[in-house]
Amino acid sequence: DSEDAERNIRRVFSETLLGPAQFRREENPIAYDPDDFAPDFPRDAIPDFEKELKHFRNTPDGNELVIETLLNFCHFEQPFESRAHEHLGVPPPELDVKQRHEKSEEEQEGKMSAYSRVKLCADVAVVYPSDATQKDITNRTCKRVELFKMPGGTEYIMHDINEHNIIVGKTRFSGNVRVSERMSVHGFGGEELNLDGSIVEQFEGISERVPRNLQPPTFHPPSFGVTVLGNSHGFDKSGSVSGYVLWINGRGVMIDPPPYSSATLEREGIRPRTIVGIILTHCHADHDAGAFQKVLTGSPVVVITTPTIYKSFIRKYAALSALSPALLRHSHRHKPAIIGSPLRFQGATFQFTYTLHSIPCVGFRVEWRGRSMVFTGDHFNSPPDIDKLQ
Repeated sequence: DSEDAERNIRRVFSETLLGPAQFRREENPIAYDPDDFAPDFPRDAIPDFEKELKHFRNTPDGNELVIETLLNFCHFEQPFESRAHEHLGVPPPELDVKQRHEKSEEEQEGKMSAYSRVKLCADVAVVYPSDATQKDITNRTCKRVELFKMPGGTEYIMHDINEHNIIVGKTRFSGNVRVSERMSVHGFGGEELNLDGSIVEQFEGISERVPRNLQPPTFHPPSFGVTVLGNSHGFDKSGSVSGYVLWINGRGVMIDPPPYSSATLEREGIRPRTIVGIILTHCHADHDAGAFQKVLTGSPVVVITTPTIYKSFIRKYAALSALSPALLRHSHRHKPAIIGSPLRFQGATFQFTYTLHSIPCVGFRVEWRGRSMVFTGDHFNSPPDIDKLQ
């Protein structure tokens, strides 16, 4: 609800939706960052991010995706400092008489009606439909939503207004959201908890309570293997986004960890200090939100990704959290993944590569004592369309 808030929201969506600005600025955009690649990496094998990201920004109607395609900002205005509080929606006629009666009684008691308090004390933001004309907006003769921020900034009231300037719906909600400490990755348990903290387990339809202080199971990490933290996608409301733990010599490296995965693993008997690193493939929220959560909580970890992706991650979450970039960088250690140069970590050897995606994204191959696996990362897997790009 401020210029700073709008600027930070724009920065977050810019990084996660459009990609780093150096690849898409109007003046002197660059094709790639040399810091991402080994000196002897073949120049003709380096991706052209300026062209690749622009391809994904093109919409079917021929336009280019911009922040304004998805977001429209409307700021709160204070009472008596603008025209925003003029011609606000009014209660329905059948309630107006009652309102006036209630107001009269309240005035006798030295109080103010809820509707009057909203009009006189709250900051207001008015949101109009996209097809509203300037005349409709000026005269307030179109449907709209009036959002009031009450004094203190922790409570909001929303009025749904019809074209006759009548309030046809209203709701009240809090500006603060408290996330339960019992949140966890779907599929690992922990979702079915009672209010007293005990776990509800189902045995053929019979619920039984398990004390909260029950010791978690003992987990013995494999010398080389993978634990699946989630296998869904960012648009699935009932499943957890894809994320993994890569085990190397008994130590865990999280790959795009889902939110709440650290607490979930701990409940499963995996000690936090067993996790020593995070591989961040790219800065879409379904891949980096858990990484941000992990670097701010628990034991220190190493974040492994390319310089370009790392800088985007820091810019995005500095804007989202209002923490300084320097503070975020001091919360962990960054180990740069350089394309064309082997990266050694926990005794394993990684080879990273960029994939074709809407923002910079990496995949990798890891080898440990003769065993190996490949993680593709998000990528545009359509050979006919890829041929067209060439």
